[in-house]
Amino acid sequence: MKKKLLVVGLVTLLIVLTGCSASTSSTATDDTATAQTESTQTEGVRPTRQMDLLGKVVSVGEKQLIVAELQSSDSSQSEQKAAPPEQGNTRVETSSAREMNDKTTGTNYTIVVAEDTPIFSRTAGADGAQETSINLSDLKAGDILRIWVNELNTSKESNAVYVELTSQQTT
Repeated sequence: MKKKLLVVGLVTLLIVLTGCSASTSSTATDDTATAQTESTQTEGVRPTRQMDLLGKVVSVGEKQLIVAELQSSDSSQSEQKAAPPEQGNTRVETSSAREMNDKTTGTNYTIVVAEDTPIFSRTAGADGAQETSINLSDLKAGDILRIWVNELNTSKESNAVYVELTSQQTT
């Protein structure tokens, strides 16, 4: 009788311990997956909202940029739609669209770039877009940037949240 009771007790204890350890390992795995997801989402991820500024670098300082705002391509596209292209004139239209994107609005912004602000160079290739992390010192006057800031302000400095180099000035 004592042997049966001892065996039943051990089996019950074994079942309880097995159930608890399976629950604990599942929780540990979930915590690890959550931590990895959070670090991936915060590390160099392009903001989901629309950029605040499309601009051309005027000058690069130690921790800041002076950027001339460029006209958005939306306004140049609407101007092109107003005048339909003549046959065989598509190449001229494409080059004029590029020129429109290079025109400044006359507004300059001072953008403060903290050390932890992600700066990426985005290039299109056969395999899709490639993003490479770069430093503030890699930027030069004439580079075209897409900039996301906390609050865009012409009268004082704006703090960058994310900077993307879209076109690099070759010298």
